[in-house]
Formats: sequence, C-alpha cells, structure tokens
Amino acid sequence: MNFKQIVDKYISDVQTENIITCKWVKLAVDRHMKDLEREDIYFDEDAANRFLKFSSVCKYTKGELAKQGKRIEFTPQQVFRYWCLFGWKRSNGTRRYRRVYFEVARKNGKSEEAAVVSLYLTLFDKEEGAEVYTAATTMGQARIVHDAAMVMARKLKNDSPKYDSKINLTGGGRTAGNISMVETNSKCEPLPANDDKLDGLNPHGGIIDEYHAHKTNDLLEVIQTGMGSREQPMLFIITTAGFEKQYPCYSEERKLALEVLQGIKKDDSLFTVIYTLDEGDDWKDPKLWVKANPNIGITPTLEYMQEQCEQAINKGVSKEVQFKTKNLNIWTDSSMAWISDDIWMKCDGELPDLKGRECYAGLDLASVSDMNAFVLLFPPQNEGEKMYVLPYFWIPKNTIERKNEIGNYKQWQRDGFIREAGEDVVNQQVIIRDILEIAKDYNIKSFAFDRFLAYNGVIQELLSNDLSGYEFGQGYRSMSQPTKELEGLVLGAKLNHGGNPVMRWQCGNIEISIDPADNIKMDKGKSREKIDGMVALVMALGCWKAFDDGETTSVYDERGIRSL
Repeated sequence: MNFKQIVDKYISDVQTENIITCKWVKLAVDRHMKDLEREDIYFDEDAANRFLKFSSVCKYTKGELAKQGKRIEFTPQQVFRYWCLFGWKRSNGTRRYRRVYFEVARKNGKSEEAAVVSLYLTLFDKEEGAEVYTAATTMGQARIVHDAAMVMARKLKNDSPKYDSKINLTGGGRTAGNISMVETNSKCEPLPANDDKLDGLNPHGGIIDEYHAHKTNDLLEVIQTGMGSREQPMLFIITTAGFEKQYPCYSEERKLALEVLQGIKKDDSLFTVIYTLDEGDDWKDPKLWVKANPNIGITPTLEYMQEQCEQAINKGVSKEVQFKTKNLNIWTDSSMAWISDDIWMKCDGELPDLKGRECYAGLDLASVSDMNAFVLLFPPQNEGEKMYVLPYFWIPKNTIERKNEIGNYKQWQRDGFIREAGEDVVNQQVIIRDILEIAKDYNIKSFAFDRFLAYNGVIQELLSNDLSGYEFGQGYRSMSQPTKELEGLVLGAKLNHGGNPVMRWQCGNIEISIDPADNIKMDKGKSREKIDGMVALVMALGCWKAFDDGETTSVYDERGIRSL
C-alpha cells in the first residue's frame, strides 16, 4: 500500500474540491503544503509509513468489521492526518508535533484511532519507561479508548508471535487490566481526573478523550507538565463539539487551533484538524454532512444520519441542538430558546370539568416577593385523551404593580389568572389556604416540591394536612427526562393547557440548558423572565411518571414524602 499516493490524491481532491470539506480541513491541507517549502523542519516518509503500516495490522474492535476479523483500513482523510502527525520532524530528528487537537462528529471512529495511537506510543516509540495514559473526567470514559486498545492488543498477540512476545497484558477479563512492554518497561493504562497518582506522572503519551466535557484544564495540565523529561511526547486531544463554550476545550484549545490554522498564531508543536459544517451551511442538507463526518457511509451510515436528522426536525429544539452538536460537530450554546409560541398555542383548547379527577401537582416556591406556582397535571383517563394542565399563581400586591411592564400582571390578576398574596412579601398562609381549598376539588395523588425546601413552612403545613409530597431535585438528573417528555407532549399536541396566558408568557421565556451528557433542564438563570409555572409543570409530570412507574418507595413514605 502506497500511503504517499493516497495522501497526494487526497490533497489534490481537497484543493480542487473533488471532495466536500469544510474551511478548517482546507486550511490544514494548506498548512501542510506550505510547510513542505520550509528548511527548518523536514518530512520523514519512513516515519509516517511506520505508523500507518502498524495501523493496517491492527483489527477493528467493535461492530460488523470486528466480527469479521477485519484489519483497520484508514480512509484517505485518516491517512492524511497520521501521515502529517508522525512524518513531520524537527531538525534534531525528533517528532515535530507534540500536541494534537482533533475534533470530529460522533460515530466517526475516533476512539479506535486513539487506541492505535496509544498502542504505537507504548510499543514503537523506543522510549524507555514510556507511560501512556488514556485520560478523561471519569474512569468509565477513560476506559473507552483503553478498552479498545486492550482488545486491539489482544488480537495482535493472537495473530502474530512477534506481537505476542512484545505485548504483555495484565489483569483479567477481555478488556480489564493494562498494556505493557517488557523490552522498554513501558505501559499504557486509563487515568480518571480524580486519580490519586496524578502528581507523580511522567507521561510519554496522553490521550484525552471528549475534552469538551472537562470543566477545567487541570487534567490536561497535569499530563502536559509531567512530559518535561520526555524527548518527543504526544498529548492527543480528541473530542466532539459540546455545549459549554466557557469550558477550556472551546475557550482555549479550539480557539488556539483555529488561530494556528488561519495563520494568526504560530505553534509548530500543534497539529490540528477540525471537521464541521461551515457558517451558513444548511444543516438539513445530506450532501454537506460529510464535512463533519468524513467517514460517512462507513461510520456513521447515511441511514443513521437521516434518522437522526428527521428526529431533530420533528422532536423540537433540544433534539435539533443535539443533532447539530453531536452529529454535525457544531458548537452550540448550553442554553437555547425552547418551544415557539405557535407550537405552544396548538395545545390551546377548552378544558373539561376536571372536578374530582385524579391529578399530580408541582409546587415551585419563589423568593419572598416573587411569583409562586402550583400546577395540576391530569393524566388521560381514556386512550387518545389529552393531558390537562391547570395552573395557579400567587404574587404580592406591590410586585404586581412593580413588574406590570414585564408581563401583563394587572390584567392577569383581574382575569383571575394570578392571585394576590401579601403586600410587599408573599403571605404563605394565603398559598397554604388556597392549595388546601384546591385539594378539596381535585384528587391530588401527590405534589412535587424542591427537596431543598423540604422544611419550608408551606411544605410542612401541606404535609400536615394529609397531602402526599414528593421531593424533586432541580438538577439535570431529575429534570431532564420529564422536560423531554413535556416537549414531546407539546410537539405532538397531546397536552391541553387551556390557553392560560401566564403559562404562555412563561413558556416564551424559557431557555434550556444541556449538560455534557445530553441531559436538559429549564435554566432559571438564563431564561429571560419568570418560568415558575413551567418548572412546576415539569415537576408535576415527573411526579406522575414516578408514581405511574411504581418508583415511589422511599424512607420518606412514613411522613407522606417521597423522593426523586
């Protein structure tokens, strides 16, 4: 296999636009071509070939190709990357690139690529006592690349006496344990961010997986500063785009990578290539998906991408943002506007007589001078029936006067959608009295409340009056699933909110935050104005689902409180 011919054709195809690539890939190719004219560095084809020949004897570890026992066959864009990464040398003969920033959409095989790199650094760099780490925020994430390397190493041992004598696998199980090489006293092992050995590291190689999820650069800095005594170390950062632009992946590493590709800054030790859509591209156009998925058709399949795109179109903003971020490698904000007004108002309709009906409630208590919300959710009694929403709001009199320019508070009060409770501060006794009266009209099975308010006077008084309470967290873990389910109910017009104007206003105020694990929640901090009623609705939905699924047993049952 002539890797140089593959690279030359790939470069030509990029430059003549025979293949579709984004701006950053074109700039990476241009950078390589310009560097060939330099005299202070040089290209070592033998070194590039050594790595690529090694990659071609490794075998796939997952999927149908692994089942068939196939050897890894890099596509032209992969060959180009590793041709550059391992071929460029400094004048003293050591490897030029010491730091790699590689960004590509999910399902493009970057973990298996990283596994090949980690094995090569362990086995073939001729570094005495090489320490190679696959690092991530958690041990589970750190093991993703390491486990692939373990399976790969085991297959090498089984296929060849040469590798069987060279590679030593410690520990039991198919993937458990570590990789070592007795000849050079080298090792490869996973490393979570909370490992107590971090300060004593002397790494030759560091693979940092899904860097977008790292809240700080602490782990990266520990690995990089530990490389000081190594002759040609490599820090290999691989990631998909994320939501948190304030994290160091976007604000530091990616920013530098883009500046280097544009020639704004010079960093001869950094190799970078980024696969994403260009600004202005239509994210729904399948022809452009290859920009972020250079292996599309192999992994991911076109069918998979089409399915994900259809879900993004049909299932609302949160799914659209996840498709853009994870499948098209587009960095998005962690918060975004949620359901549009026209979609929300498709759920408007006349409410039936709900007196005596079984329901679940969410109680969102605000500060002493702001809006409080109690929302009833009525599950369908018959197949095809919608879920009904009946909200109640309380606010102090002077707050109504003060904030009328923000929302139509005075009119809502006159129309009975907002109840006055106190003068300058909320009169909790009014809220308690009203909720107990409401409970006489409806069969409230349980009400959800913020677990941090478990000893609030309103909560305690309601519980003492035989209302069943359900402790409900306000973080991603508790809020994500019911928020997604509410979104689905609204998009499917399976909800009837009766056109309540306060809920309509608050729905328009909502911004949704997404964490690195794709969990979502309504963000009170970033939302433009009040969203209490919508939060209470999500809590009511979560409460109903927990009871409906039978997840109601807890230590709180004795005092009428259950927990989520």
